[in-house]
Amino acid sequence: YAELKRQNQDLSRESATLRSEVSLLMQKESESVDLLEKTQADLEQQRSENSVLIEMNNQLLIEIRDALAEEETRHAEEVDALVRAHREALETVTKERNLMEAAMLSCEMDPVSGETIRLATQNPMQD
Repeated sequence: YAELKRQNQDLSRESATLRSEVSLLMQKESESVDLLEKTQADLEQQRSENSVLIEMNNQLLIEIRDALAEEETRHAEEVDALVRAHREALETVTKERNLMEAAMLSCEMDPVSGETIRLATQNPMQD
């Protein structure tokens, strides 16, 4: 009887230890599940925030692209205007130079007085 009583007490202690360990494992499992749920919620929140940021970045990129396109167009128009103005100035200078050359060809310097004398032209209307 004493042996059975001792075995029963041993089994009772072992059972209490196992119940304590099971309780501890169940508590750890509950904490792990809570942590997993919180982590999943945090990840979902982060995904949502990232989606908003990505959309904002995409919108900014579109605005930057449009602004650059407008600036490029404006710059091209300014360059075209400068090229036209340069051509016109070059044409004007060329015309003036040609007129001066023609005028110089129709004149000669009087060797005695040093004055410029206009020569008679073949077309009296030019005089």
